[in-house]
Order: sequence, then C-alpha cells, then structure tokens
Amino acid sequence: MLAAALILILLAEPGPNAVAIADIQHQIESRQYRAGLLQIAKVLKADNVTTAERYDLLMLRGEALLQLRQKPAAIAAFDEAAVVSRNDEDFSRPALARATVTLLRQSQGMSYRSKEPGRDIPLLKPEDRRRAMTALLADLLPGARKQVEQATRGRTLVPIEKLIPEIGDAYCLELIGTGKTEQTLPLVQQLGRHARGLIEGELARLNLRISQLTEASTDLAWVDGDILYKRGLTSPEQNELREMIPYLRRIQLVARDGRRINLRVGGDGENWDRLIADCDESIARAESLLASVSPQR
Repeated sequence: MLAAALILILLAEPGPNAVAIADIQHQIESRQYRAGLLQIAKVLKADNVTTAERYDLLMLRGEALLQLRQKPAAIAAFDEAAVVSRNDEDFSRPALARATVTLLRQSQGMSYRSKEPGRDIPLLKPEDRRRAMTALLADLLPGARKQVEQATRGRTLVPIEKLIPEIGDAYCLELIGTGKTEQTLPLVQQLGRHARGLIEGELARLNLRISQLTEASTDLAWVDGDILYKRGLTSPEQNELREMIPYLRRIQLVARDGRRINLRVGGDGENWDRLIADCDESIARAESLLASVSPQR
C-alpha cells in the first residue's frame, strides 16, 4: 500500500473531482495500474479540473507508470506535475514531483546506485525512494558546493542561471528525502546574495547608459551654423537600446525566480521585489527613449 507521504495528495482543499481521485488512488494502491491510468485520462479531460487536482492526477499517473516500469512516461508525468504546481503555496507538492524526476533521471533502470556505500537502492517502494533521494543528495552535494563557490566568484549571471536549477533539485531532494534543508539552504542563500549583487551592478550600469543616451538624444545638431533639430540617436545607439531591452527582461526573469525561491525558503522577498521594480523602471525608460527618437538624418 502506498505510504501517505508518497504523493501527499488530497491534502489540498477537496475539489469537485475529489471522489474520483480517491477512487483512482485506491486502484493504484490495489495495483490496478492500467485501470487507474484509464480513469486518470478520463478525469483530466473534464473542464472543472482544478490545478491542485491536475497535480494529484499527474502524480498518480506517474506512480502507476513507474510501477508498470514505464520509466520515461513516468518521468514525463512527474515533470508535468512539477510544472503544474510551480506556484503552489504548499511547496512540498512541487518539491516531491521535482525530487522524483531528479531521482529517476539519475537512476539506471529501476534502482539508484549510490556512491556510498556503492549499492543499488530500488525505486518502486516510496520508503526506498526516499532513501535513494537521500543517497543521491549525498552524491551531488560535493560537486554542488564546488560549483556554487565558483559561480559566486564570477562577475556575470550566466553561471548562476545555469546552476540555480541544479541547486533547486538538490534542495527538493533534501526536503523530501529527509524533511530538512540544512545542507542545501545555505547554498541557495549564497547564490541568492551573489545574484542580487550582480543584478544591482548591472542595473546601475544599464541605467547610467540609458541616461547617457537620453542626454545625447536631446543634443542640438547644427547645420551651417544654424540650429536645425535635436540629433536624436544614431542607428547604432538605437540598436544598443533594442538589445538592452530583452537583456533587461532576462535580468528581470532571474530576479523573479530569485524572489520565488526566496519565498520558498522562508524569506519575505522584499529585496527581490525592489530589484523587479527597478527592472520595470529601466525597461520603461529604455522603451520610452527608443519610441521617442527618430533615426539620425
């Protein structure tokens, strides 16, 4: 029988399909996997399926497929559940889906071979799966710590952008595998502090450049000693602005991810809110300036 902590489903407010989902869970607990999959497909087509219910159904689909040894399809179901529940207030739900996906992708067949003590841990039973998550975390942490140290010595956001998903996976593994985040939370916080500092520096640099271009656009051009027109911006300067706007939006996406992660780990998001607002202001300034200028004559 599936352990109550396996999927943590039905803990949210019951929706209109709660009875059907409970029946499906009973089918899967009774090893009626194919019947459960047929029922899941039917319920998912309903117009009144809530986000929480969709998560529950996808997690049950993943479990049924895993028990049938259809690993790639199971990964796809758990992965979709993680996406669906991305903004769920109860972080244990997306964390469970994400940790399960990470474990399955790092496993060979239906077991995970840990480095220490170098043995296979089966994946079909929930309790074994949690042990495998803890073992995987132990295997990943040394490399993750080294990557964080390298990334936080850098002066660009690129290494941090690439590393955030990996550290997030480790965080979810620890949370679901052990119920704690003592080992991964410091890494998340270290990355967050460095990312904020880099974003602040980039915004300062870009805002200075926007101010310089704004001032340049109002300079008066002279022809034969007479004032003819405000010079506007040259084509290269306009192209610079056009390239700056998507870059600012990318920075803003990083800041929004930072805020979401900060809230997940118990922060108030205040520092990230300020950066997001600063990005909004910078984007608006760049777009307004670009719209106001005409090509240089």
